Amino acid sequence: MIGTRNHRAIEAQAAEWLARRDAAERWTDDEERRLQAWIAESAAHRVAWRRLCAAWQRTERMPALAAVTAVEARDEPPEAAAGPAESTFDVTPRVLTRRRVAIATSVAAALVLAVGAGWRLQQPALAGGQAYATEVGGREAVVLTDGSRVTLNTNTRGRAVVNDARRRFWLEEGEAYFEVAHDPKRPFVITAGDDRITVLGTRFSVRHVDGRTEVTVVEGRVRLDLAQPGGAPVVPVVVTRNEAALSERGSVLVISRTEEQVESELSWRKGQIAFEQKTLAEIAVQFNRYNQVQLVVEGEARNLRLSGNFDAENVEAFARLAHKGLGLRSVREGDRIVLSQD
Repeated sequence: MIGTRNHRAIEAQAAEWLARRDAAERWTDDEERRLQAWIAESAAHRVAWRRLCAAWQRTERMPALAAVTAVEARDEPPEAAAGPAESTFDVTPRVLTRRRVAIATSVAAALVLAVGAGWRLQQPALAGGQAYATEVGGREAVVLTDGSRVTLNTNTRGRAVVNDARRRFWLEEGEAYFEVAHDPKRPFVITAGDDRITVLGTRFSVRHVDGRTEVTVVEGRVRLDLAQPGGAPVVPVVVTRNEAALSERGSVLVISRTEEQVESELSWRKGQIAFEQKTLAEIAVQFNRYNQVQLVVEGEARNLRLSGNFDAENVEAFARLAHKGLGLRSVREGDRIVLSQD
């Protein structure tokens, strides 16, 4: 169990990372990798980061951040304003960046207190791009400024930066379906942990959970670049229509799938779970991604195989069907439904 002092220290570290990212003029791939490495160090880090990001996304942009420009203008040394242009561009930007980080850190630290107090907050407009998040069982479709569409699945965190120079999306955790607008001059790049997916225009999904990335292509093709341990050269893998790439710890497996299998795997876009001859244990894992009430399967019932289509958020209806159709024992225990054979 994590002590209170250690818990606060972890939340403070999460706040510092968030402040640095939001205040950055340019957030590099190396900085993103170091952030993801910190998040992956422990479950406590992941929980602190998710809580803070969710609160940050729901909060109105705080007055301190909105006043950054005024603060910088007020505090700018007179000699900088009156001096030569070289002084303005050589010295002042470093001073202003430090001020941004300091102000953003203060706001993020206040946000830690707000999260701890359980305050309900509204969504901000981040300086480092637009952040998106869904809760367990949630689903959200967004249209980016270039016309690309992104649909976020349950319990997903991501961030987008789209401007005249680049199109980037960081998938921090969860799953998203992308319909990318074609633009040869600006490849659309998705970062998921150490993996990078580059496309020009296509339709595909990316799932990134616990350091494992899965890319499924519906139309077109994408390039998956895997970072290798020890600084070895990046290995590119091309994934085309009706193929899926599974990446973990620098290794990748490409699997061919039928069109029906791909559609089944992406049925979550319609709020459904589809499965074909899956064990009850595997089905429970899928339901548990979308529901606060968790499905637990015990004993030999775990090996029963089923096929079907179900509402992803109606685990109670599935449990009733398992009881009536399969003769399984179904018991509600608080936030759990336990299925077992009599």
